[in-house]
This record gives sequence, structure tokens and C-alpha cells, in this order.
Amino acid sequence: MRALLAPAAGLLALTLAACTTGSDLTPQNTPTATPTATATYPNDTIGQAMQWFVGQMSTDKTDSNLAQRLSSEFTKHITPQQLLVFFGELRPQGPWITENTTTNGNNGTATLMNKYGQRFTLTMHVDDNGKIAGALVDSAPKGSTATTWNDVTKRAQLGIKDVSILAANIDDNDKLTDVHAHDADTPRPVASASKLYILAAIAEKIADEELSWDQELTLTEDDKTLPSGTLQNSAAGTRISVLDAATAMISTSDNTATDLLHRTVGEEAILTAAKNAGNDHLEGITPFLTPKQMFWLAYGPSEEAQKARSSWKSSSPQQRRELLKNLPMPGPGPQIPNNATTAQWPKEIEWFVSARDLADVHLHLQKLADSPTGKPLTHILTKNAGIKTPAWASTAFKGGSNTGVLSFSFAATTAKKSRQILIVTGRSTEPVDQNTVIAATTDAANLLATKHDPAKE
Repeated sequence: MRALLAPAAGLLALTLAACTTGSDLTPQNTPTATPTATATYPNDTIGQAMQWFVGQMSTDKTDSNLAQRLSSEFTKHITPQQLLVFFGELRPQGPWITENTTTNGNNGTATLMNKYGQRFTLTMHVDDNGKIAGALVDSAPKGSTATTWNDVTKRAQLGIKDVSILAANIDDNDKLTDVHAHDADTPRPVASASKLYILAAIAEKIADEELSWDQELTLTEDDKTLPSGTLQNSAAGTRISVLDAATAMISTSDNTATDLLHRTVGEEAILTAAKNAGNDHLEGITPFLTPKQMFWLAYGPSEEAQKARSSWKSSSPQQRRELLKNLPMPGPGPQIPNNATTAQWPKEIEWFVSARDLADVHLHLQKLADSPTGKPLTHILTKNAGIKTPAWASTAFKGGSNTGVLSFSFAATTAKKSRQILIVTGRSTEPVDQNTVIAATTDAANLLATKHDPAKE
């Protein structure tokens, strides 16, 4: 079960935005677990909000003043009536037992167990008025906190079997010194992490005075595609600056903004930027698909789409371009069933990049950010920092997810001004446990930042 209610800034430990299908909210037949002692909630604002929330999930009388507990930001996304339906879906799984709680300011987490013995994590954020601004109920991660790199790899593999990990320090000459590398040079599907190459192409065009950050672009119907993001809800003819579109593409992984920017700079510029960034596996991203092309190629019902799917892997780049040219795309995207669980990456309908390639494009973007025209890049890349570890003072982040695919890429600066890189990517033909991979990635970030900062050595 995974249910995100009203996303709020600072709520999620890691935002997984991009190209995902629906989630199953029904309980599965899994072995029951024995709960630990029931925990009490802290007597602070966030603790009391979580206690109320779990009570509404469980056996407490339905709160007639439910709307009064929700912030205006929350109700922009989820109405009180929708929240009542959500609670109604969870009540049959109760009573819910709270095993432990943690609060920090306006944020809190609780480990819950339902009557089937399944464990879940409630993550919540309240605003300064004590009203719920966001909540996430998700399956709890597997494994224990990793304190060695071997443990990091093993924990990540509990969530997704085939992983690449690269942890490194960046020296004053912009060279990487590996701290840990696990299969870091094998190209793997990375989903929306590939959007870093589009951002690099934009920055290079601006440096060459062929584009500007404040230049306004016009959204067309052909640009619109499926979420993530919200730009697809805007009317054709809407004007948006390059800066705002690029920020949406990276911080919320807005797919329509990505299609718009892809059209603006062109595939040739994107592949040139990838080459300039040191990508040694251009065949894995050629042709460079737009999100819209990926959706229609992977799930389109037409004969042309079925033919393209079956022959894509064995086709040359030029043949693939011909397949795309003949691919019907009558709208933002095809109807994707909520139970779509077949990974498309084995057919090579994805963007294939190695962990080291992702590290290199982050380094390339850092160099571009230091140029006179590149300063907005820092804001774009750090608006969504992905994960938070106290030892990282700032974090440039881009992640990606697709069926059977996860990728997380970070270029961070420590409190001691050291620069570090962390890349975690994974692929599987089986269901992916995102939370366990997130937990392993968080462990890796903490390990890299606290144990391998060269300024402390």
C-alpha cells in the first residue's frame, strides 16, 4: 500500500517523481508479524496530529470537524470527503497498532501494524498553525540501518535486486575519488534522472546565447503528456519561462515541461550535451525519448505501437526514429492500467545510463553553474534536495522511477565545504520495494557524509 496525501515541502524523505503507474491499496496475503509494545505519541503538535490521524484510520469515531484539522495546502490536493474515503478503506485493516514514533519540529513518523501483521510508515507534516499539510502512508522499509558499504548494497538489494552504487568525493580539479563503487560503469535504466541531460542542453544553449532563462515558451497540445507534474493541466497557449519550465522538470519531474523543453532545444543538442558531460554510452539514450513518446511506445494500443515495442530492442537508432515517426500519439498518453506491472526496460524502452555517467553530468552541471549564465542551475537542482542528512549543507538532486526502475543522483556539499557524489540506480523485472531502496540510499548518504568527508580526515 502506498498513499500520498497532499504533498508538502519537506514532507518526504525522498521524492520519487517520474513515469510511474498506479499503486495497489488492497492488503496482500503476507505472513503475520508480532507487534512490539504499543507506543505513545509525543505530547506535541505533530504527535497529537499523528495520533488523531491513526485513530481515524482505526476505530475512533469519525471526526465531524475533520476539515478543521487540514491546512489549505492539504485541501488543494485532497478534499475532506476524499480523506474520509481513504480512512474508510483503511478501517477494515484495523485496529492499527503504533509500534514507535519520532517527531522533529513540524515533522513526524510512526511505524504502524495492521491486523494482517503488515508494517507501514506514517510520515506527516503540519504547518505552523498545527494543521496537517501532508501525510504519507507507505510500507515500512526492510532491513536495518546500514553502517558499512557492503550493508548498503545488501539493503538496497532487498528492495531491488540489480543495483549500481557510486559514492565519491570531488577534488579541486573536479575529479572523482571513489569511496565505494558497485557495478558503477554498467548502463542501466534511470527513468527521469535522464532529464539532467536536457537541463545541460538548456544551459549550453543559454551560454551560446541561443536561449535565455527568462525567454517565454508557448505550451502546445502536442507538448502535453501524463504526470508526474501539473503543467499538463494548463491550457494550450500558456506561456512559461525557460527557468520555470526547467525548475518544474527537475524539482517535480514535470513530464509536460520536459516535452516542452525537449522540443525547444532539440534532440541533437541533448545528445551533444550528454557527450560534453562525458557520457560514454550514448547508444543507451539514442534516440532520446520524450516522456510522451515513452508512454505511447510502452503502452499504446495501436498496431504501430505493438510493432514498435516488439522490434525496438533489435532496431538501430535510425530504425527506432522511423518507428517513432510512425507511432500514433493521439493525446497526452494512453490509458495505463493501475495494475500495469510489466517492466518495459528489458525491451530497452528507457534511458540507459551508468552511475558514473550520472556523476559526470552532475559535475558538468556544476561547471555550467559556475559560468556567468549558469547561476540559476543551482536553484533548479537544489529546490528538491531528495534526502536530508545534517552533514550535507546543500544537495543537487534528480531521481527517477518507472516500473522496475529506480534512480537517485546527488551532488552534495558538506558543512566543511567538501563536494561529494552519490548515485544509486536499480532495475528489476519484479515488483520494487521503493521504501527499502530509499532507506538504503539514506544510509549511504549518511555514511558518505559523516565517515568520508575529506575535510574531517
